[in-house]
Amino acid sequence: MLAFYKQELCIAPSAMLGTMKKLQSSLGMPDILPTYAVDVPEGSVTGSSEVTSFVHRAFTAAR
Repeated sequence: MLAFYKQELCIAPSAMLGTMKKLQSSLGMPDILPTYAVDVPEGSVTGSSEVTSFVHRAFTAAR
């Protein structure tokens, strides 16, 4: 079911992790999942620190 939601609703990895942590907790399982996830665009080679257009425009307009 979760795989279907992830694929059809294009859920970000961090949201999927949150869902899995809630499911794990509700089933009484030990907390074995990571605390956080970083959403990186698919195919990105620079990691998660990419400039967004809004932030870029806001800082360049302030100069």
